[in-house]
Amino acid sequence: MRFPALLALALTLTACANERASEVLPDEASATGIARQAINVVGTPVYAVVKGASCVATGVIAIPAATVFQVTGIPQDRELADETYTTVGRVCGGSYILGAPPEGVPPSQ
Repeated sequence: MRFPALLALALTLTACANERASEVLPDEASATGIARQAINVVGTPVYAVVKGASCVATGVIAIPAATVFQVTGIPQDRELADETYTTVGRVCGGSYILGAPPEGVPPSQ
């Protein structure tokens, strides 16, 4: 019973990933473009799970650390708290689609 649900979820994720991750650079040959698209479609669910797990692990460490930094009130600890927030934003932010361009970079035409 779980396998069909997981299969449906994986197919839904790959269908969503196919729209943005299928972009091919203009100078790529069609075989390379097809290979890139196939890797992006198949790898997106794995990438999303790994990135999500990394985000949770970072949060488990960062939340208590930021709390301790905030409670102490030492100026150096405020800098460490800011670095903690930046790290969480870097790990958890961005696209969960494999092959998607980084934020701020327009997709290739």
